[in-house]
Amino acid sequence: MLTNFFSKTNPVNALVLGILFCLLFFTSLFTKEAFFFSGTMVLKNAGYLLSNLLFLFLSGTALYRSKLDNGTVYASFILILFYGLFPSAFQSVTPLLLLLLWTLMYLRILDLGRVMAPDRILFDVGLCVGLSFLFFKGALLLILWLLFALVVFKKANLRNSLICLVGFSVPVWFFFVYCFFVENPILFHNLFVFESEFVWALYKTKVYAIPLLVLFVLNTLAVLAALPNVLSRNTSFRRHYLLLVFMFFIGLGMVFLTSEKNGSELSYLFLPSSVLIATFVDKSSKKWVKELLLFSLAAFSALWLLL
Repeated sequence: MLTNFFSKTNPVNALVLGILFCLLFFTSLFTKEAFFFSGTMVLKNAGYLLSNLLFLFLSGTALYRSKLDNGTVYASFILILFYGLFPSAFQSVTPLLLLLLWTLMYLRILDLGRVMAPDRILFDVGLCVGLSFLFFKGALLLILWLLFALVVFKKANLRNSLICLVGFSVPVWFFFVYCFFVENPILFHNLFVFESEFVWALYKTKVYAIPLLVLFVLNTLAVLAALPNVLSRNTSFRRHYLLLVFMFFIGLGMVFLTSEKNGSELSYLFLPSSVLIATFVDKSSKKWVKELLLFSLAAFSALWLLL
């Protein structure tokens, strides 16, 4: 039933996914914390809700343009279910802002295969990396993802790399000017001071250990099952798939580099993981496997959110 319903992209499916996300959001809001009504609290959570819906819209648009979803909405459905496994992602500031910038980068990178002169695209992507770096130092890893994208889309050369660097330097330069005018050079200096102390105790608790195990097992099975077939095809699908695999490892690196972990940083893995698992579901020839996987993940997400 689920496979048939989400096997096509249409307005009804988009509406159902939006309602599903809102149900998970408000369930988390009223069960995970002592919620009290106030003007500030309502506006704050409305901002979280709209920002997350914007992320879902942008990620869905990116998947549609990349053709990785093959006309289905499995990836968007699975992405929403991840919020049930890691509800701290609902109400996060820095991770959500980075996800929006990262998705905008992804949308621009998808245009690399369609243009001959990608100067504007590369500048915009570099600009997004620079803005991300101002909010989170670990976002420097996005430079590696950008360079990998240049290789995948056969746009790798010194000139294109320098354009990316110029785009990256613009927000950093403006931040330097700001620090200069407020006479606080230490603030700019701290931007390049990287902390090396990591706390892993949070991920050892049952609340995160079990969902993380499920996440990594599903990703591993999905990649191992799909990768041989993907590598044997010299198509645009292979380029986009490899880009998502590398995105997963970049997201994993960003999780590692988050010194103060509260669980919301795991949202860096949502988009690539949902696509990799959805690709496995879509390519599976046995319908009962698709139904079992989607139903099990949906049930687990709902129950875990209510625990």
